[in-house]
Amino acid sequence: MRRKNYPHRMQREVCAAPDYKAMYFELFRASVQAAQLLQDAQKRAEQHLLEADPPPIRLEQTEQTDEE
Repeated sequence: MRRKNYPHRMQREVCAAPDYKAMYFELFRASVQAAQLLQDAQKRAEQHLLEADPPPIRLEQTEQTDEE
């Protein structure tokens, strides 16, 4: 991002302030893209898990003692 220079009566020129609005929108777009990338990766991982069809998880019952 290139800054514009404005003439100033005391100095030859003064650097313009950075365009914070443009910088904010660029950061926001990158954040949205990162979130979308993570969501897509999660969907693919879940799809791979469903396609793998792992055996069901079985919980063993524990023996109950008289103390309980």
